[in-house]
Amino acid sequence: QAELDVLSAQLEKENPKFKGWRGVVVTPQENISSSVNTALPIFFAAAGFVLLIACANIANLLMARNNGRAKEMAIRQALGAGRFRLIRQLLSESLLLALAGGGLGVLLALWSIDLIRNMRPDTILQLDYLEFNREALIFNLALAALTSLLFGLGPALQASRIDLNQTLKQGAKSIFTFGRQRFVRGALVVCQVTLALVLLAGAGLLIRSFVELQNVERGFDSDNLLTMLIDLPESRYPNSASQERFFDDLLARIKEMPGVEGAAIASEVPPDTGLMMGQFEIEGRTLGDGERPEFFAGSYFGTDYFRLMGIPVLEGRAFTDQDDAQSPNVVIINEKVARRFWPDESAVGKHFRLDPKSEWTTVIGVVGDVKVGPLENDRFSLQTYYPFKRTPIPAVHIVVRSKLDPARLIPNLKASVWSLDRDLPVKGMETVEEKFAASLSRQRFNTLLLIVFACVAMLLSAVGIYGVMSYTVAQRTREIGIRMALGAQHTAVLKLIVKQGMTLALVGVAIGLLAAFALTRLMESLLFGVSATDPSTFAAIALLLIVVAMAACYVPARRATKVDPMVALRYE
Repeated sequence: QAELDVLSAQLEKENPKFKGWRGVVVTPQENISSSVNTALPIFFAAAGFVLLIACANIANLLMARNNGRAKEMAIRQALGAGRFRLIRQLLSESLLLALAGGGLGVLLALWSIDLIRNMRPDTILQLDYLEFNREALIFNLALAALTSLLFGLGPALQASRIDLNQTLKQGAKSIFTFGRQRFVRGALVVCQVTLALVLLAGAGLLIRSFVELQNVERGFDSDNLLTMLIDLPESRYPNSASQERFFDDLLARIKEMPGVEGAAIASEVPPDTGLMMGQFEIEGRTLGDGERPEFFAGSYFGTDYFRLMGIPVLEGRAFTDQDDAQSPNVVIINEKVARRFWPDESAVGKHFRLDPKSEWTTVIGVVGDVKVGPLENDRFSLQTYYPFKRTPIPAVHIVVRSKLDPARLIPNLKASVWSLDRDLPVKGMETVEEKFAASLSRQRFNTLLLIVFACVAMLLSAVGIYGVMSYTVAQRTREIGIRMALGAQHTAVLKLIVKQGMTLALVGVAIGLLAAFALTRLMESLLFGVSATDPSTFAAIALLLIVVAMAACYVPARRATKVDPMVALRYE
């Protein structure tokens, strides 16, 4: 870095154009974009949340299962088994369950790697090297074993704490009072709902952000636009004249094709753009270093480009065939450049340049702003357009507007190219809508992954609520039978059970909203057009989780209303 600082200073002295620029040493790891650096910890945390929710479910199920084995544990203890031995047996059983589940998880992971590779956007090349290696296998199996011990220990300690005399005298179903166990089971359900709501809130925010990105005002009509890339080899097209002649002939043939409304040349097609960098100067005006932009979005375009794209010419004129190599330097700027540097006067006729040694460039027109570059920021909002005929280049995009489905033009477009040069490859054949969709591939991938985590979390939470309420109904069967024998209506029993479950769910939702309010701020860099604490998203997610919890409570509650009082009174 010190060596680069010296070289940068020398370069700045030799050429004022590079004033303020510095060489920076960047490692490959540091070169990963900020969105990846932010997304990876978020997805790792999401996976951890899902694991915790699953573990809470297992802990609840183990407690319920151990309750049914209370008499078995008492008999074992009466025959001489110590408490430590009972705990060891129960932990061994939970460990076997965890390793079995971990083994199935490994198989699922091996299958999902190909799925993730196929889903991945082109901008995340690291996923090409994704593999389930020995280290990943050891880590996940160790994690399964660790979680089984941690979440199996509580139920094991509870099951091994036995009043031997009372247990052997009574039935297994009545030996435990609700008190502490009900509190623990309720606390686990609340934790599940809390974690699920945090994940759902994150997924909801990413969905809102993705929708906002798709609805960004593009500044032009992208319907029925098709592009193809033509790269002329220098061996057959050695100079600007031969290159310009080829493109003129090609455009003429394309415009005569049935179903074509028009065609134009563009060195870059939105959302892609080129860069124009230099020491920006305006004729007759001195600009400070802070007033000079770092770069402009700038590319070369044909004469019919603005009309074809539907970009409005707000002032001045568009390019004509006279803007060629013999004409003065001309440029068209977008409205934002005009407002920034000539806010109180017309920009048409003004002169600027990017290189102090070059000629002044005349502004001949002002057009509407077009969204180029990453859709989530305005880094490329200062835009300049240069005439292609003045500086022909061998590699350009041909933009075609179709009256029909653009895909139907592809064979004829290729035939038009090959009729002029049968050995010329045609690349980059895609619609502008496909280009914009590809530019959002990373956001789409991030959103889809978090949606999967959130849906699994919501499903597990619903299963947890259902399991706890089913167990509660089983434990309270005699109580429910007595209530019904004394005249309680089915609706009263239904409300009693649903109220108990929904109380837990609502407490979890309340805590989850507070946690989401704090944690979703960490994903602000992944969002566009929506606040990390958007009230409408939070409200919708809370309502969704409440509805799911209500459904999970309703099924056991409905079963409770069908209890036969006579059977229930003989239950024990």
